[in-house]
Amino acid sequence: MRKIFFTITAMLSIAVASAQAPVPTSWDCSGTPPTGWSQVQTGTPGNLNYTLADLVISQPASARLDNTGEYILVNINDVPGLVSYYIKGSATQSTWNGTFTTQWSDNGTAWTTMRTFTNNLPVGTAAFLNPVDTPPSQARYIRFFFTTKQSGYNVAIDDISIGKPGPGPAQEIEALYNNVSVVNNGNIAFASPVSTPLAVTVKVKNLGTVDTLKLSGYALSGAAAADYSLTAQPAFVLANDSANISFTFTPSAAGTRQAKLQLTTNDADENPFAINLFGIGGNFFTEPSANPAITFSAVKAYNFTANVTPSSDGYLVLRKEGSAVTDAPADGTIYDAGQGIGSSKVFYVGNAPSFLVKEVDANTTYHFAVFAYNGFGSYINYKEAAPATGSQTSAGATPGSYYTGITPTAATFVTDLTNKINPHTQIFYSNYRATIVDNFYSRDTTGEFKVVNCEYSGQFVQYLSPFDFTAQNMSREHTFVSSWMPTFGKQAHEDRTAYSDLHNLHLVNQTDVNSPKGNLAYDEVVSGANSFLLSTVGNNAAGTKVYEPQDSIKGDIARAVFYMSTCYHNKANKASGVADATNSWAWKDLVIPGSFGNPDVALSVAQSQNLLKLWSEIDPVSNNEIARNEYVFSVQNNRNPFIDNPTWSCYIDFNTMNYIAAPAAPCSNTSVGIGAVENTIALVAYPNPAADVINIATTEKLDANSMINVYDIMGKVITNITWETSTTTARVDVSALPQGSYIVEVKTANGTGRRNIQVIR
Repeated sequence: MRKIFFTITAMLSIAVASAQAPVPTSWDCSGTPPTGWSQVQTGTPGNLNYTLADLVISQPASARLDNTGEYILVNINDVPGLVSYYIKGSATQSTWNGTFTTQWSDNGTAWTTMRTFTNNLPVGTAAFLNPVDTPPSQARYIRFFFTTKQSGYNVAIDDISIGKPGPGPAQEIEALYNNVSVVNNGNIAFASPVSTPLAVTVKVKNLGTVDTLKLSGYALSGAAAADYSLTAQPAFVLANDSANISFTFTPSAAGTRQAKLQLTTNDADENPFAINLFGIGGNFFTEPSANPAITFSAVKAYNFTANVTPSSDGYLVLRKEGSAVTDAPADGTIYDAGQGIGSSKVFYVGNAPSFLVKEVDANTTYHFAVFAYNGFGSYINYKEAAPATGSQTSAGATPGSYYTGITPTAATFVTDLTNKINPHTQIFYSNYRATIVDNFYSRDTTGEFKVVNCEYSGQFVQYLSPFDFTAQNMSREHTFVSSWMPTFGKQAHEDRTAYSDLHNLHLVNQTDVNSPKGNLAYDEVVSGANSFLLSTVGNNAAGTKVYEPQDSIKGDIARAVFYMSTCYHNKANKASGVADATNSWAWKDLVIPGSFGNPDVALSVAQSQNLLKLWSEIDPVSNNEIARNEYVFSVQNNRNPFIDNPTWSCYIDFNTMNYIAAPAAPCSNTSVGIGAVENTIALVAYPNPAADVINIATTEKLDANSMINVYDIMGKVITNITWETSTTTARVDVSALPQGSYIVEVKTANGTGRRNIQVIR
């Protein structure tokens, strides 16, 4: 989002900074870079920051550069002074190898080196270096550039500052409007009713300590120059002194009345010195003449690109899901991306020719409206009438030919599927934030904040970038629990591919969800519940302590667990610098340490695969899960086959990792399992959850041949109800059922419908 800084005076005047950084400027290398600053990565996106204490000067983070060609760039708007920064190496050895340079440029294209570091950065617990470089007066770009990276050696930079030049004997001009410095060719703005004079004053200072600043010429130019008249034109300013330039602005028409004031000076590097004058007649800048059209490209399940051709100062985009945008921005109001206007969300503010549309679920239509604007601050003017509109439906699952040659009716199905999804590209655990939090989970909200969700409990977590797991009390939860894995407690466990597999890592609250969950099995909690929002630890029907997440993630969890066993069963589980681990991932061969006392028990004893297969049925694949699968595929280069083909889990006995030719309950057609007939009639169950009676309503009239079946979580029929009369509603008595999850199924001559129901006590 474009940042616009302004100062409101008693005369309702505004001083405006451009997209360049004003001098002096600084950045602590955490969060969103200030105006004029940018951090550029090359290659695969990774972490932008370090948060380890040894690699940070000022909390919470330093900037991380970890690839050849990566850099931090500052585009300044005036003559720079000294450049100070803290720099240190991150290395796997006791010394650092590589080349790093600081550079300057007058045009952003041709670069001159100020300082070079070659194999000489401190590492480990050694202190940061704090160099100070001196760029020439013509420098307008400063760059911190990773010239040559050696494998295993990165760079941390923190607390960068660029000061103003120190005073010298020679004359040096500085202009201030309402006590805000105005650079050469900078902008100032002010407003007055049409035909009403407004006196405006600009202070000119001479920063020199000996020589006099001479102002030998004044010129007003531009389309509305006639609306301005100079009233005070000092001819000189003594050393360490100041004088006022004054003029009167009398707008002859409403809207923007732009001119330029140019001063002829004896300042060696700022002659002439120009100020752009944005006088406003009335309340607002001139409204844009038209709103730019919006088109879309590169459409995926998880994002797409919006293309706009701006013809004004910028444009604002509103987005809405489900129906066309009917809201509009208000003149004189600055909006942040993430802010709500009516039932719409401000999705973009700026003037780029394209922007990435994130916060996208698969198979979902998003509606947009584009409003051009001119100006800034309390005088901004939007083209509110006839906004440019457009809509785009995100892509669905796109496996293409990925599963060619794989069929669940083949005896080699399990092996074929494993060979398809392993090997794949490893995204290291430390890169989780930069890879998937920043690019998939994170959503904009007001005030530059972002928000993510705890996937297991539904908790909303708001933060300022960069996302920090400790500060936000969040964790990368291993859905197939880390201590269930066969390499747990063995060499390089946390460096292995399985440990960092994105298909298995969900974003959850650490203290209230991940910690109490531990390595418990997944199940329905029926007693002794200890809940955090929609996440619960308690006892199952057998009295065993288990973990139950919110309903909307149960199927996702099941499909992630199925994926992990299939992906790594008797296949390489790699880690850098050590031998591959090749282990059985059959649940009978995996031990849950400590959860059930001594002796430890096999995963097949603790975790019911039938329950997870049922969860996969009652919580079918959502558009968000499809989007996540497509995103992970784009960076990890493999798919979760149980998202693309949920019924495939029916053909695998995860306790043995053997093929099942004829699936049994809950996957057989005699139960509500995955292999059952798809819903073909509409069905509603209410109230849900309920303690005594649940009402069933359907669009189909039922007769004596129609049936209502209620199943438990293992797919066992609990009760049958026969419909005796022709009607579309019925009552199901659940007062005798234990607390937990069930499925109600209505069978008619015209089809079958099912709904998950909850019984509470």
